[in-house]
Amino acid sequence: MQPTQGKEEKIKKICAMLKQGTLDPARIEADEIIAKAKKQAAAILEQARSDAKRLLEEAAEKIKEKHQVLDASMHLACQQSLQSLMHKIEEEFFAPTFATDLCAATQGESTIAKMVRVLVEGVEKEGIRSDVVAYVAKHVKVDAVNAELGHAVLERLKGKSVVLGDMKGGASLKLVDKKIKLDLSYEALKALLMRYVREDFRKFVFHA
Repeated sequence: MQPTQGKEEKIKKICAMLKQGTLDPARIEADEIIAKAKKQAAAILEQARSDAKRLLEEAAEKIKEKHQVLDASMHLACQQSLQSLMHKIEEEFFAPTFATDLCAATQGESTIAKMVRVLVEGVEKEGIRSDVVAYVAKHVKVDAVNAELGHAVLERLKGKSVVLGDMKGGASLKLVDKKIKLDLSYEALKALLMRYVREDFRKFVFHA
């Protein structure tokens, strides 16, 4: 029981180390994406505030001419319109821009090779012995990634080469004997980062 627990602890340490080693750089890039998005979103928000103000003023004039019951309805309608606009900005502007930039950042052979190297070195550092298969983005050139990795890392890979996977970007490492997959693919990073980035973007939009 204790050896199994030791292996599980090592695997947990690897996962924690990989998250720490990749999350900070990824969040830095995410901050740059947010900064760019803020600049573009600021102009849209300013126009939205101007339109919302005009709608409120027009609504106020109509409310004066009608009974007070209409007051609550008009304010509710304006709030719903603004919320709809915020949602449209987020879904149609921010999310696609973020996904596009992240995908582009994880498709270069050099970047993917660095991801594979980090994964392999992390496994070796913990002393875990297992056949490993390195999967890379489906559109990259395998020979180019292998050249970036070098002989020492390739010797640790099953088949002494990376393998094309089905991900759009990034890389993953499969520990064959352990039936474990360490995932730094574009899809995995996107899911991880969107939880943090979307929250920051919504704070800027709704509380600016």
